[in-house]
Amino acid sequence: MKGKGKFNGDSFLVLVSLYHERAKNQDAELRATFKVFDKEAKGYIDWNTLKYVLMNAGEPLHEIEAEEMMKEADKDADGTIDYEEFVAMMTGDSLKVS
Repeated sequence: MKGKGKFNGDSFLVLVSLYHERAKNQDAELRATFKVFDKEAKGYIDWNTLKYVLMNAGEPLHEIEAEEMMKEADKDADGTIDYEEFVAMMTGDSLKVS
């Protein structure tokens, strides 16, 4: 960066590159975590598995809290959490996976 609060073209490209690298790393971590719960590679996590994890890992949620979180995450209301829904739940964002 040249000058206070100013970007030149090279600085901007470095910043964009860092952002994309971080996003790739986050996606890789989220995919790895999703695969832990999707043991049979069905492309989704069933409610019972997710509910068990939410109620028993880290700072466990109460059953009602876990169910509310799952209902909010299950955007298409099919009773499962697919990868896009999982990412949205974990990051608070929605993601279109290509």
